[in-house]
Amino acid sequence: MSQILVGTSGYSFADWVGPFYPPGTRSRDFLPYYTGHFSAVEVNSTYYGIPRPQVMEQMAAKTPEGFRFVVKLNQEMSHDQSLDPALYRQFTEAIEPLKQAGKYDGLLAQFPGGFHRTPQNRRFLADLRERLEGVSFPVK
Repeated sequence: MSQILVGTSGYSFADWVGPFYPPGTRSRDFLPYYTGHFSAVEVNSTYYGIPRPQVMEQMAAKTPEGFRFVVKLNQEMSHDQSLDPALYRQFTEAIEPLKQAGKYDGLLAQFPGGFHRTPQNRRFLADLRERLEGVSFPVK
């Protein structure tokens, strides 16, 4: 059965205190509050840096059963087109706790505006998929 999940691109924004989060909400309480209103979230912080697996484990622990995470690829993958095996190993290790918790829903690959359908980019996408074998991408 198909399901529509509603969420936002991130949840940890200080300027949401007042408009969305109740005044005085501390950053550590953002995610638990968020889950009372949305069933999914894009983890966009992974674009800027790859967290330790414990960070994702803590995020999973703060969310109810059935909550889903879509994780954005790191910019070194999408924008720099790095194929460094260590980078991909670190990234897949970071998202493993979400998978183990049954809360991982896939990856989001956001490419720069100049990323066009070229033979070189098609080869890169094939290499990217190979390095992320076993890691699902949501269909859009």
